[in-house]
Amino acid sequence: MEYVRVAIDTPVDSTFDYHVPPELEGKLQPGHLVEVAFGPARQHAIVLERLIESSVSKTKPILNRLDPVPVLTPMQIALSLWLRATTLAPIGAALWMWLPPGLTGHHDLTVTLLDPDFVSPEDLEMEVVSILKRRGTMRSQQLNQALPAKTWRPVIDELAKAGVVAKESTLTPPRVKPRIVQTAALAIHPNEIAHGLRRVEKESRPANLLDVIAEAGGSVTQKAAFKLAGAGKAHLARLVEAGDVAVVGDAIQLQRAPEQVEARLHELRKIDKSLRILNVLARHREPLDVGWLYAQADCTLPDLKKLEEAELITLGERESWRDSLAEREFIAVNAPTLTLEQTLVWERVRAAIREQGQRLNLDPVDLADQTPAPTGHADDWDNLTPPPTPPRIQGGETDKTLGGGNDREWRVPKHLYAKLKPIAREMRVAPTSAEDWLWGYVRGQKLGCRIRRQYPIERFIVDFYCSEAQLVIEIDGEIHQYQPDEDAARQEYLEALGLRVIRFTNDQVINQTDDVLQHLRHVIAEQIASHQAREPLSPLPEFGEGSGAGWDSDLVDSEPGVGSDSHHSASHQAREPLSPLPEFGEGSGVGWDSDRVDSEPGVGAISDWPEEGKTFLLHGVTGSGKTEIYLRAVEETLRLGRNVVFLVPEISLTPQTIRRVAARFPGQVAVVHSGLSEGERYDTWRRAREGRIGVIVGARSALFTPLPDVGLVILDEEHDPSYKQSPPIQPPYYHAREVAEEMMRRTGGVVILGSATPDINTTYRAGRGEIERLELPHRIMGHRVSISEQAERTGIAARYQPADAEDALMIDLPPVQIVDMRDELKRGNISIFSRPLQYALAEVLDRKQQAILFLNRRGQSTYVFCRDCGYVAKCPQCDTPLTYHRMGESLRCHRCGFEQAPPAQCPACQSKRIKFFGAGTQQVEQTLIDMFPKARTVRWDSDTASSHTAHEAILQRFIDRKADIMIGTQLVAKGLDLPMVTLVGVVSADIGLALPDFRAGERTFQVLTQVAGRAGRGLLGGRVILQTYQPEHYAIRAASTHDYVGFYRQEINHLREIGYPPFRRLARILFRFPTEAKARSEAIRAAQMVRQRIADLNLTGTEIIGPAQCFFPREANIFRWHLLVRSPDPLAALRDLDIPRGWYVDIDPVEVL
Repeated sequence: MEYVRVAIDTPVDSTFDYHVPPELEGKLQPGHLVEVAFGPARQHAIVLERLIESSVSKTKPILNRLDPVPVLTPMQIALSLWLRATTLAPIGAALWMWLPPGLTGHHDLTVTLLDPDFVSPEDLEMEVVSILKRRGTMRSQQLNQALPAKTWRPVIDELAKAGVVAKESTLTPPRVKPRIVQTAALAIHPNEIAHGLRRVEKESRPANLLDVIAEAGGSVTQKAAFKLAGAGKAHLARLVEAGDVAVVGDAIQLQRAPEQVEARLHELRKIDKSLRILNVLARHREPLDVGWLYAQADCTLPDLKKLEEAELITLGERESWRDSLAEREFIAVNAPTLTLEQTLVWERVRAAIREQGQRLNLDPVDLADQTPAPTGHADDWDNLTPPPTPPRIQGGETDKTLGGGNDREWRVPKHLYAKLKPIAREMRVAPTSAEDWLWGYVRGQKLGCRIRRQYPIERFIVDFYCSEAQLVIEIDGEIHQYQPDEDAARQEYLEALGLRVIRFTNDQVINQTDDVLQHLRHVIAEQIASHQAREPLSPLPEFGEGSGAGWDSDLVDSEPGVGSDSHHSASHQAREPLSPLPEFGEGSGVGWDSDRVDSEPGVGAISDWPEEGKTFLLHGVTGSGKTEIYLRAVEETLRLGRNVVFLVPEISLTPQTIRRVAARFPGQVAVVHSGLSEGERYDTWRRAREGRIGVIVGARSALFTPLPDVGLVILDEEHDPSYKQSPPIQPPYYHAREVAEEMMRRTGGVVILGSATPDINTTYRAGRGEIERLELPHRIMGHRVSISEQAERTGIAARYQPADAEDALMIDLPPVQIVDMRDELKRGNISIFSRPLQYALAEVLDRKQQAILFLNRRGQSTYVFCRDCGYVAKCPQCDTPLTYHRMGESLRCHRCGFEQAPPAQCPACQSKRIKFFGAGTQQVEQTLIDMFPKARTVRWDSDTASSHTAHEAILQRFIDRKADIMIGTQLVAKGLDLPMVTLVGVVSADIGLALPDFRAGERTFQVLTQVAGRAGRGLLGGRVILQTYQPEHYAIRAASTHDYVGFYRQEINHLREIGYPPFRRLARILFRFPTEAKARSEAIRAAQMVRQRIADLNLTGTEIIGPAQCFFPREANIFRWHLLVRSPDPLAALRDLDIPRGWYVDIDPVEVL
C-alpha cells in the first residue's frame, strides 16, 4: 500500500499520513492538492512526501486528487518548511501562502430530511424540520440565513442521532474558476457572404417589388412591376408610406438613390443585421468574443444562433485571462545612458546575475525571441526565416559541395523547420509544468552530471541536455501527439549528431517521478561509461565556447584540429569531432562573453559552485537612478530565461512602478496585490504557473507567485515596515526581505535591496560583509537633450551640473529649512502653517509650480476635548482617541473603524465648551483652502483612496497638473517621481518620535528623508520646509542634512547600548482576548512557560521583558497584552512551545506597540 504525508490548512502545526487508494496509486506526487477526511469534516490538503510505510496503524484514504498538476513545486515546499521553522507558523499556513485566495473552498455541512413526519415538543427542532421539508437539502450557510441568531447545530446533531435527518461533511467548490467567453467566427469564405445570406433572408414582396423597380432603372408601370415581383397594391402602399417609391399616374418611380437601395432591400428582407455580423467577422480572421461582436454589430445571441443554424458562422468558446493590465497601453522606452557611478554599480550587479546563471548552466537569450509564436493561419509561416538549403544525402554520407554558409549538416525540410521554429521559441521562454517539475530534481549536479534546460543544439532547442553523457532528455506534452513526424525527424537529426535521445510524457514526469529519476541515473551512468570506453570524443561545446554571432561554417571547418574532411560516418565511434553548435537561428547569442566572465576575479570553476544566491544593498539617495539599475537587472535576468519579482511596499506605488517596468518590457509584466479581484489574482497565479509571465510587480504577497524560475527579487524601499506581515492577521509572520534571500539561496538568484534610507539591520549586515553594499551618492535628474528642451520651452535656466556621463545631468539634494514651531507661537502665529511655509506656498502658486504637504495623520482633528472637565472622546472598543472627520461629520477610530456623531456637549459634565484639537490631513486641506482660495488641492490618504484604482487616479490627477498642492500621509513619501514639485512642507515632523518603540527614531528619520526627496526632482529644483517642536532631536537634524551615515552611527551606538537588534534578536508574543483578565492571565502563563524553558535549556543569553499591556491596550473590543523575548536566538526559547488560539508569536517584529 502507498502512503502520503499531507499538510492541512488549519491552526494545528502537524502533518498527517493517509493511504493512497488503488485508483490513485502512482498518481500522487509532492505538491498535489487533494481532498481528505479530517475528523468528521472534509478538508483540502497538500501532499508533502510519499511514504513506503506509515507509523500510523490505521490510516484514512485520500478521497480525491483535485488537480492533475501539483500546485506546489519541490522548491516551494522546501521554502514553506523553512518558513515554518523560522516563524513558528503552522505548516498549512506556510504552504497556503503560495495559493491564490478562493482556489480552495472550506468544509461545509449538508443536511437532508429523512423523516418528514417527525414531531417534537421542541420549537427549534420543529422549525428545522419545517424548513427542510419546504426547501429540501440545505447547506450550513443556508441554514444560517434561514435561522438567524439561532443555535441550530446542536439541534441538527440530536436530530441526526434520532435518524430524523442525515448530515454530511462536504467541501464547498472553489470561489474562483477560469473565465470562459463565447466566440464567433465566419464559417464561409468572405466572397460567399452575399450568396450565403439567402439562407437566412425572409421572403418579402415589398422587397421584391423595390428590387424590380430598381432593376428597371427607377421607373416601371404598376402592372409590369406587380407581375414580375408577385406583389400587389398593399405591398406598393408600404413602399410609398416608407418613402421608397412614389406613384405617378400608372407608373412607379424610385425615390431613393441607387446606392441606398441595397441596404433598404436587406432591411426589408431582415438580413441587414446578419450582414453586419458577417462583415465584422470577415474583417477578422480569428474568432471574436461575442460580447465585443454585440457592440460592433448591434446584435444579440439569438441573431448569432440563427446564423449558426444556417452554417454561416461557428459559435465556440475560449478561456479569457483576467488581466488588470490588459486594457492599458504602455509606450516603449529605451534605456538611458548611465553615469560612471551607475555603471560601476551595474557592472557588479550584472556580473552577479551572470555568475548565478552560469552556476545553473543557463544560457542568455535574445529578448527579441520572446515574442509570441505565430498561431492560426497558414500565411503566418511565410514570414519565417527559412533554414539553410538542405545538403544532398548520398549513401548515408553528406555531400558537402554547396559551399558558402549553408553547408552545415541540415536534414530537416523547410516546411518542418517552419513549424518547429515557433514551437521551439515558445518552449524556450515558457517551459511547461512538467519541465519545471523535473528541473527541480535534476538541476545542477543532482544526478551526478551537469544538466542544462532549454539548450540550443543546431536549429533545435532541446528540453534538457547533459554534455558529459551526450544525452538529450525530451518531455512530450499534449502538442506532441499532433506532430509525430516532426518529432521523429528531430530525433533522427539529434541521433545523427551522436546524441542519445530519451523521452518521457508529462504524466510520467509528474506522477512517476521516482521511476523517471531512477531511469535517468541508469542511462547517464551507462552513457558516461560507454564514452569512457571509446576513443576520446569532442563533446558538444558549452554555450559561448564555440561560435558567436555571425558564425561561418567555412571558418570553423578550417580551424586547426577540426578537420575539413567532407565525409562523416554515421557511426558515433567513427565521427570526427563535432563543430561548435550555434545558437538557435542566430549564432551564440548577443551580449554574453563567457571568456570575460570566466576570467573575472573570484569566479572559479563554475561546475563546483553550490546554488547560493547573492544579496546587494543598493544605497542611493533619492533620485540617484536606482530604478534604472533595477530595470537593467530585470532585462539581464529575462535574457537568462528566468523570472523576476519586483516588490514595492505600498499598493499606491504599484501604478508608477508598473508604468516604468511595462514600458521597458511590454507584454511580460503582471501585477499582484490585495487590491485585485479574486479572479484577477487566480488568473495571474495560473499564468505565472504556466510560464506566461516574465515579471511580477506587487506588494509583499507577490513574492509567493509561482513563477517557474525566479532569478531576481527586487525590494524597492527595502526599509519599509510593510514588508513584514505582522499580527493579528493570519500567520506566517514573515519579512519579505528574509524570504527573498532564502528563496534566492535555494534557486541561485540575486536580491537587490534598494533604499535611500536602508533599514539599520540591513546596513549593519552590509558592514559585516554578509551582503554587498553598492552606493549611488549623487542625484541624477535627467538627460541633456530632454532638460534643454524643457528649459527652452519654459524659458527657465536649468539648475543642473554636468555629470560624468555625456548625456546625464545632475543636481544637489534639496536644501531643508527647519522651522521651530515654538518660536512661531511666541511670535503670535497660531496657524498650523509657519510663516516660511506660507510664503513658500504663495511663491509656488504664483509661479504655477507644485507642492506637497506631508502630515502622517488622517482626519480633521486628532481628538475631541472638553475644556471644563478634561473629557476626551475615545473609541469604546479600543480606548484610543477618536478623530474628527469633516467629510461625513463623524468621529472615527483609525484602529477598528468605529464611528459615531460628534457630541454637541460633553457627555461627562454637559458643558458645551467641547472643542476639536490637533490637525489631520482634512484640517490641513481646509486651512490651505481658506488661506489660498484659488489653489487646486488633492488629498491622498486612506480616506480618499480606498482602492488601487483610486490611488492611481489621485496620482495621475497630480501628474497631469490638475492640482497645485497635494496633501497626504506616508503615501506621498515613497518612491514618487514628480518633476514639477518644487516644495515639500512637513507640517509636523514630531509625529511618532514619542512612541514607546525602539525604532521610533529610525522610522522618523526615514519618513522625513524620503518625503524630502520628493522635492527638486525636475528642471526647477526644489526645497523642503520642516516644521517641528523638537529641532534638536538627532533624527530631525540628520534628516535636514540628508545625513544617513551620521544618523546610522548615532542610532547603532544607541541600539548597542540597550541590547536591541541588530545586536540581539527579539520575539514578541501578543495576546488578544475578549476580556482583559484573560489576556493578562495568558500573558503571565506564557511568561512562566518561557522562563521554565530558558532555565531547562540553560539559555543564559535569553531574557523576558514583560508581560505588560500593549501601548494600544484595546482594539475592536479585544484586549491586548504582550511580552518580549530578547536573545541571540529567540527561536531556541520558543520552539516546540504549544501556541494556543489567541497567542501570536512574531519573530523579529518591526514594532512593539
